Amino acid sequence: LGHTEEELYFVLDEKGHSVHLTDKGVDALSPQDHSLFIVPDLSQEVAALEKDELHLHYQPIIDLAKGEVTGFEALMRWNHPEKGFISPSVFIPIAEKSGLIVDASRWALKESCAALRRIEDKVKTTRPLYMSVNFSSHDFADPDFVGNAVSATRKAGLKPEQLVLEITERLLIMQPDTAKDTLAACRKEGIGVAIDDFGTGYSSLSYL
Repeated sequence: LGHTEEELYFVLDEKGHSVHLTDKGVDALSPQDHSLFIVPDLSQEVAALEKDELHLHYQPIIDLAKGEVTGFEALMRWNHPEKGFISPSVFIPIAEKSGLIVDASRWALKESCAALRRIEDKVKTTRPLYMSVNFSSHDFADPDFVGNAVSATRKAGLKPEQLVLEITERLLIMQPDTAKDTLAACRKEGIGVAIDDFGTGYSSLSYL
């Protein structure tokens, strides 16, 4: 059920011709097939932002003890005008590999902060809400990362404390020094940090 939207994808060659069709979902495709499927449009991902092909879904985060929404997680989605829904499990890894994820992340940060401001303006809450946004190792490698994060919150009329960075264990393992410095700078600014998918990667029982 988790891959229902990913069924029956055509893989395209560089000229846009169909190569084959799979009924086993995108996960059945090889990394090379993933690239063939997405690369012709990935180089135009920045243009896709301007055309509103990329958009954000906001998943509420709830305090079960109080039964209140405390924040949201911004989830990036790509609705291609010809191919339809393209799973983030397909385009996010390739965007990271190409480096285009940095522009997409900056857009997501700006849009999600603005969205949280709009929500707070319309909904009365007992405490400020927060927005959780996913970032990759490429984002952390950007020397302006912390400055852009702080700037995005302030331009939206939020406090840095209302932003939570979602990162993976893999980022911490692959770039320990960079991650340490960046996280220290974020902490100094009041930005929160959360480990995404904790227990499924390096901390999973199977890995241990």
